[in-house]
Amino acid sequence: MRVISKPWLNNIGCVPSSVPTRKKWPRHGTPMRHAFDLFYTNKGVVLNGSLREMPRTKHHHETYIVSRLIDDYGFNIRRVGERQWQFAGEWINKTYVDYTQ
Repeated sequence: MRVISKPWLNNIGCVPSSVPTRKKWPRHGTPMRHAFDLFYTNKGVVLNGSLREMPRTKHHHETYIVSRLIDDYGFNIRRVGERQWQFAGEWINKTYVDYTQ
């Protein structure tokens, strides 16, 4: 695990001007919380189709949930392949924590 500060990344031009501030955890029992727990317990691991098993509602499909985790919770989630996702890191206030090896 590697921790990188925002000012250092700003110097090399890798960070947007506004880093998302982390919200509280999603409500228990929601599809968003299921995805949050799934990614948070598998830091740096490629997940194969695990999001497909989630309960689906009108607005809770893979791309919506991943984009909300990125925007609202500061996650860096990468699409590695077809239905393969990796939780590569996260922003905690102004510090980026990298989970890739």
